[in-house]
Amino acid sequence: MDLINLSILVLIIALIYLFWRYLKLKDEMEKRALELFKEWKDIELKKEVDEKANLLFEEWKQKEEKNIRKDAIKRSEAIVRGKITENLFLIFQSLTTIRKMQNLSEVLWIL
Repeated sequence: MDLINLSILVLIIALIYLFWRYLKLKDEMEKRALELFKEWKDIELKKEVDEKANLLFEEWKQKEEKNIRKDAIKRSEAIVRGKITENLFLIFQSLTTIRKMQNLSEVLWIL
């Protein structure tokens, strides 16, 4: 009888240990599954945000491309006009100097 009682006691202790171990592993598995889910969710959310940002940027770029090109053309035209004006000013300044010299030579010729 003692042997049967001892065997039953050992089996009860083994069952209690196995049940405790099961609960501990179950808790660890739930925590790990939750961590993996959160990591996956963060990665997916980041992907969605990046895709949305790229989509919005492409839409903005398409809308603003004409304005950007027009602005670039205006700036380029302004630079060209400025350079032309600068060169014309130098030419007219030279012509004015030449005319003054011609007038001076005519005055000297008369004298």
